[in-house]
Amino acid sequence: MKPYADKVLRLASMADQYAGYLKELGKKWEEVSGAKVEVDILGYVELYQKLTQDYATHTKQYALATVDIVWSGEFAVKG
Repeated sequence: MKPYADKVLRLASMADQYAGYLKELGKKWEEVSGAKVEVDILGYVELYQKLTQDYATHTKQYALATVDIVWSGEFAVKG
């Protein structure tokens, strides 16, 4: 039984050495859960811009994101 069949999770990831592996993990998660994982691999500035826009507008484009540790404090303070 796949409890999350027909669900889609979008992950925004920085274009770094782990991005390709996140795509592989997404495929494995889909096999186990049924939920499809779409990984958007973005440059540093583009990732920050897309996440801040997503959070500020509450569009919930991304369910998951990798972030630079320095952004965590900013995101927390701004709610």
